[in-house]
Amino acid sequence: MRVVRALGPHALAEATIRTGVTHQVRAHLALAGHPVLGDERYGGPPVDLPRGRHALHAAALCFPHPATGNPMRLTSPLPAELERLVERLDRARR
Repeated sequence: MRVVRALGPHALAEATIRTGVTHQVRAHLALAGHPVLGDERYGGPPVDLPRGRHALHAAALCFPHPATGNPMRLTSPLPAELERLVERLDRARR
């Protein structure tokens, strides 16, 4: 786990998981006292996101190509609603 940017009482963090079980990130952060924003299941504080949406995003997935075994890396930028959330939190901390 690495903090990318402090956002007042919150932080934008980066985690690398090896198993592909995303709820482990949610559960481990909650256990450490840092639940994911909007993650009602693990006690995350509410935020202005669509119902059922929490502030967790898979920025990249890496896996072997099924036919060749060559490594593949797929990336996805932060969705607009999470970009807006980060901007709001960043403005609020100033």
